[in-house]
Amino acid sequence: MKKVILSASILVLGAIAANAQTAAPATPAPAAVKETTAPAAVKAEEPSLKLEELPEAVRKTLATDEFKGMEFVSAKLVKAEAGEFYGISLKQADKTVVVKLNKEGKKVN
Repeated sequence: MKKVILSASILVLGAIAANAQTAAPATPAPAAVKETTAPAAVKAEEPSLKLEELPEAVRKTLATDEFKGMEFVSAKLVKAEAGEFYGISLKQADKTVVVKLNKEGKKVN
């Protein structure tokens, strides 16, 4: 009898947990996202940028051999205490890499 009650309880809790995960409405991401990177705090990011919207120096850096074979996915202008930089997502095979470049096309740590 204990096994039957225990099994029934597990099934009920499992159903409740599954329903709770799917029943909640998805909320849109806020327009201004605040992230923290060590040590500088990052301010609100602008919407995604297309490759052609990036500064010429940044596009030239992305065209070098260092990034050969990588596909541009997206880019965002990030305003941090240390200065502005572009967070650029690049895809190579099955992994995505994020590169940080300033407006002169130089890597940022």
